Amino acid sequence: MRKPDKALLNMAWHSGSIDVMDFSNDAAQIADEFPGWEAWQGIDRLWHARIRGATPPVMVHGEDLVDLRDQIIVHLRRAEADAS
Repeated sequence: MRKPDKALLNMAWHSGSIDVMDFSNDAAQIADEFPGWEAWQGIDRLWHARIRGATPPVMVHGEDLVDLRDQIIVHLRRAEADAS
């Protein structure tokens, strides 16, 4: 019979927990900076953002949050240029 892992036993004994990465804060930062946008990380590990309720749908994608933020800014600048 295999002996239990000491690290796992120590976590169980001291009620330790393993931190799971929580990206909801990161997505909330995008929503705070760009009202009307929502962001999430897909199973493809890319970040996606969209304007809620936009018709036609508006979506941008980025490899990380910095890239996603840049893509949103590019989209907003293009939309502003098209409107003028």
